[in-house]
Amino acid sequence: MTTNVRGHYRNGSYVRPHRRRLGGPAAVAAGGGGLLLLIVVLIALFGGGGEAPAGTSPSPAVSTAEAPR
Repeated sequence: MTTNVRGHYRNGSYVRPHRRRLGGPAAVAAGGGGLLLLIVVLIALFGGGGEAPAGTSPSPAVSTAEAPR
């Protein structure tokens, strides 16, 4: 899979526009990664999150208010 690269400056030198071959994770990201997205959604719907284990309690609230000046 390839992609177009715009002209840009790199280390002070101009790089002309060109086509670049994608490999590994970049090819998946450019292609949308549809299968990976489907897996993440299914895990979120059926297996991720939910209730806390028995015998635990929620953590106490933390105030983020600033002290008066």
